[in-house]
Amino acid sequence: MENLEQVGGDRRRLARVKALLWSGKVDAALKEFDDWEYPLVDNFRAYVTKHRHRIVNYGDREERYILLGKSVPANLNLES
Repeated sequence: MENLEQVGGDRRRLARVKALLWSGKVDAALKEFDDWEYPLVDNFRAYVTKHRHRIVNYGDREERYILLGKSVPANLNLES
């Protein structure tokens, strides 16, 4: 999300984009910038498009207790 902060502009729009990306909704997030022609927006859109395969629904993972780090506690059952 660090690249998103560099875009600047309307904080409400940026908050919506951040929430959409956190939910894995890449197309909806990119659509938020359809009416905004600005070089930093173009750079951000290109970055997100290039890395879209890495953007997952982190909220869903968090709800399911899927860890994003490297270590997994031995007593945690991820087989559900």
